Amino acid sequence: MIHFDFQVGDLDTAVPEAVALGATVARSPAAGARPGAVRSCRLPFCLCFDGA
Repeated sequence: MIHFDFQVGDLDTAVPEAVALGATVARSPAAGARPGAVRSCRLPFCLCFDGA
């Protein structure tokens, strides 16, 4: 399975935007370490904070 990590500047904004576009917040033990873990079309991906 393919997994992507997307770097975002603001998780508090990026997660709701992804959900508005059809993603769902992952509810699995693996997602516990990454609050930005979401999935769309059953393909998981993570939104990772990039403070740069």
